[in-house]
Amino acid sequence: MNEDSQINLSKINLSALAKAVFQYFGLTSDQPIGFNSNGQLKNVDAGAGYLVYTAVLSQSGEDAPTANVKTNTLGAVVWTRVSIGTYNGTLAGAFPSGRTWYVCAPNSSQLTLARIDANVVQVSGGGDDDQLVNFPIEIRVYPS
Repeated sequence: MNEDSQINLSKINLSALAKAVFQYFGLTSDQPIGFNSNGQLKNVDAGAGYLVYTAVLSQSGEDAPTANVKTNTLGAVVWTRVSIGTYNGTLAGAFPSGRTWYVCAPNSSQLTLARIDANVVQVSGGGDDDQLVNFPIEIRVYPS
């Protein structure tokens, strides 16, 4: 690390930084937050009113997709390869009808993310394997 990229912590207003972090995640100061060993948020009572799963998916050959999970207050989504170019994310009862919102980044492979049922979300549309490369997704589940 060179001198230009070093941060002098004595010049940072930590109170303002903490406030900005709480505002960014929609939390209040009385809500606990924590991080797991990978630096991902855990045990967040989502002040924004929803659970969230944010990940970057990649897949090659006939393997199941791997998920680089960025934020997860939803639970352990298990990714599998269903068929050529079709992949399921499964978590029992995690995706209720009318309360699940999802989005994926625009991509040249025309991949889409969709809710299949209360247990499954699906990435499909590429028509081939090896199309799922650094593919960001976010799933939110709102309370009833």
